[in-house]
Amino acid sequence: MSEATIDVDVSDVFNSPKIMEQAKVTPDIVRALVVPKSFDLSHFLENVTRNRGHNLMIFNDLIEARRWLKDVRVN
Repeated sequence: MSEATIDVDVSDVFNSPKIMEQAKVTPDIVRALVVPKSFDLSHFLENVTRNRGHNLMIFNDLIEARRWLKDVRVN
């Protein structure tokens, strides 16, 4: 999604953890999401999902995201 055009509003982002759970994406699944720098709600998305128990980190760089995933799996 690093080059995607993301057209969502605050309520979509706020409800995303519920949507993830409905899609059977359980909170124990470690996820790194790479988004464009222009996605203004990225920090909000990360906070909302983490506050609801999901292990999701938002990145703008694919290499950083992969590095984080590898570190999480080692620990």
